[in-house]
Amino acid sequence: LPALRADFSVLDHYTYREARALPVPIVTIGATQDETVSIQDLDGWRQHTTMPMQQVMLDGGHFLPREPASGLLETILEVVDTGAG
Repeated sequence: LPALRADFSVLDHYTYREARALPVPIVTIGATQDETVSIQDLDGWRQHTTMPMQQVMLDGGHFLPREPASGLLETILEVVDTGAG
């Protein structure tokens, strides 16, 4: 319940402010059956970096962290370990 409250708080109070792209790689992780966040939504992160961006799509739905077989943890560890991006 606290995590859900925090999510709603962010939605209620967040205002996007345009800023200069950063010189850092970005890796987006999406889910093939996510009906909430599309590949195009993930692609929007490209405007926030001057470096390459990598997209990873995993089998699963919107709540990948709750799907142990999705490979999310392994993907995050691989990206961090290899510096991929």
